[in-house]
Amino acid sequence: MEFRHTKGILTDSSTSDPVLDADFIVSAMVTGFAIQRLQSNCDVQFDIAPKEAGDDDAKWQRQLDQLDKVAQAIGDAAKTFLGVQTGNPNVRAGTAVDHRQGAVIVGIYGIAGHERPTTGDIQDPTDALSVGGKVLFDLIKTKDEDPSYQYVGRGAYTGFVDDIGTQEGAHPIGPLSSVRTAIPGNTAAHGTITGWFPRWLPRADDDIWGPRLRYGKSIQEPDSHIGWGIIGGNTAGREPDDRPNPLNATNHADQTSSIMHVLQGMDFLDEGDDVGICGYTHGMIRAIYSAYEHGPSCIPYEITVGHDTTKLSSCLGCSVFMTATGYTPSSIHLGSAESWSPFYGNLSDPYGRYEPAIDLNVMRDLNQRFARYCDDAIRLGLAALPVSRISEQYHASRKGLHDMLGAEFSNDRHVASALFLDALTVHGKDVDRLGRVYAMG
Repeated sequence: MEFRHTKGILTDSSTSDPVLDADFIVSAMVTGFAIQRLQSNCDVQFDIAPKEAGDDDAKWQRQLDQLDKVAQAIGDAAKTFLGVQTGNPNVRAGTAVDHRQGAVIVGIYGIAGHERPTTGDIQDPTDALSVGGKVLFDLIKTKDEDPSYQYVGRGAYTGFVDDIGTQEGAHPIGPLSSVRTAIPGNTAAHGTITGWFPRWLPRADDDIWGPRLRYGKSIQEPDSHIGWGIIGGNTAGREPDDRPNPLNATNHADQTSSIMHVLQGMDFLDEGDDVGICGYTHGMIRAIYSAYEHGPSCIPYEITVGHDTTKLSSCLGCSVFMTATGYTPSSIHLGSAESWSPFYGNLSDPYGRYEPAIDLNVMRDLNQRFARYCDDAIRLGLAALPVSRISEQYHASRKGLHDMLGAEFSNDRHVASALFLDALTVHGKDVDRLGRVYAMG
């Protein structure tokens, strides 16, 4: 089972547009996510980072106003679908907890009797950690700018797991940084994703590859394009800038990748492959695999590290996976989840940083839960977004999604989860996608 090479994510029509498809798939997911939360009598809050000293006040207020309008639109669609017009629970916009060094995002395992974290727990989780957990937490904070220990660049959240059920928490697990991985074309060869629907890779002659053509290269040359999904790949047509250039890259995109890998410490487990698709598995997801494997007394955390990451909330990809597997996120944002991905198989370990290895059965179980949740949520979102509620330019994408999903979920296809992950390889801010789909101008 190889990649799907079609004009759009959803159809192969000459008029298909993968950007419009991605917008609609993500909007269906967010809307369905909200519906499921409301059905469970839970409020839904999407957060931005709080205003900090030196921020542009007007810009920050515009971002909050935009998020508030999007949240209201989602809430209106969800409540109309559910037949509830007024009252609680609600969908709303808000702000995440103020950032400080060592502040965390927490995944609370719903069936284990844990209480939701307080603001104090998020800003400083020390009181909630075991003795061993505190040691690891302090080590991660101490090495806040050490790329030999953990990834410290843009989006640097380091995962770790504390086990409050063992004596003094003697065996915390971490650090677990975000990593770049290769997405397999033949999923049957990977034990955790066996039988999954094939992922989408644009056709080689499609215009969407244009921005990924390396500066100074022609399309006929080998290695002419940046691989699909690689963060920053759409800047390949630009010359390197005045940032460091540790691998003497000849274009801006490869320069960015070399900085992330060589200077900021992100491990690339894809062997630099430009042929297929690259994905990024975040530290929280790695922590959840380990927490689930080692028992309900384990709590997964993500810690912000480095200078470039201060947002104490989970991206859409993480939030969906966390909710699907029972580890409710402490905060959710609608920024970017660029090429977010679960693990597709066991890891090779060229860096010596992946012990203990994650059991393949654990990955298979949690990935299956993720797939089922995606199917449920996207179908709900699709039903709650009739053509009367969305911009006309998305009518074809809506029909394409409806046709691809078919009548019911099929265990041997996992269509919805593949489509959601495909949409996240078309990079963009989710709040902007929703604004366009909901025709908010």
